[in-house]
Amino acid sequence: MRISTFLYLKTGRNIFKPRVTEDIPQIPSPPVVSLSSPADSDVIHIGPRGGKYRFDARGRKIYLKAA
Repeated sequence: MRISTFLYLKTGRNIFKPRVTEDIPQIPSPPVVSLSSPADSDVIHIGPRGGKYRFDARGRKIYLKAA
């Protein structure tokens, strides 16, 4: 029996997988910014990674081309 298997069976810890500690601060996700123009009734949203999209009548995301 390998040492790693023995330790996993006795302690329940996987020595190859790092444990997540609570002192690591979580990075907050950037807020979603919405742009709206007075001429259009559609609101254009900007996602956390910079993608632009709007919602259709059924609530689905329609992504806009980057160009």
